[in-house]
Amino acid sequence: MPLSATLYGASDPSGPPRLASTQQPAWENWKEEPKRSQGKEAMKPTINCITLPVDDLQKSFAFYRDGLGMPAEGMAGEQDHVAFELPGDLYLVLISRSEFAGFAGFVDQSTAQPGISECILSYFASSREEVDSVLESARSAGASPTTPKDNPWGYSGYFTDPDGHMWEVTWIPDPVEVPVE
Repeated sequence: MPLSATLYGASDPSGPPRLASTQQPAWENWKEEPKRSQGKEAMKPTINCITLPVDDLQKSFAFYRDGLGMPAEGMAGEQDHVAFELPGDLYLVLISRSEFAGFAGFVDQSTAQPGISECILSYFASSREEVDSVLESARSAGASPTTPKDNPWGYSGYFTDPDGHMWEVTWIPDPVEVPVE
C-alpha cells in the first residue's frame, strides 16, 4: 500500500485512519503517550516554522506573495530572509542558501542541491475546484504544475517553487476508503 494512502486516509475524529478492507487502525498505539526521557518534558507535538533555502530571495518572495497569495509585510533592503506569518502560529521562512548552510552546519549537515526534494509541503484544499485554482495560480507565477488526478486518498496535483521545493495541493474527501493492495 502506498505510504501516502495510510497517512492521508480520512478518519473518524475520535480515531486514526482506518484501512477499508479490515477497519483496523492504520497505525498501532496512535493514542499512546510519548515516552519521556528520565522525567524530562517532551516537545509539544507541533511545528511552528518551516525554513526553505532559496537562491534568489526576491524571486522566491514574489512567487510566494504574488503567485500563491501568502501574506507578507514586504522586504526591506538587503535581507537574508523573509517570513510569511500563516494561520495556526506557523511561519514559512525563505532564507538565502548561504545563510541556510550556516544553520545546517550546526548539526554537521550539508544542504541539498537545488532541485532535490527531501520533503513535500502539502496544502489541503477544501474542494477539487480549489486544487485546480491553486495549481493555476502556481502556473501563473511561473511553476509547471502536474495535471491533478484522483488518488486513493483524494484529488491532488504537484508543483515546485523557483528553488525546486515540492508542493502538493490535495483535496481529501470524507470519508475515504483506502484500498489495501
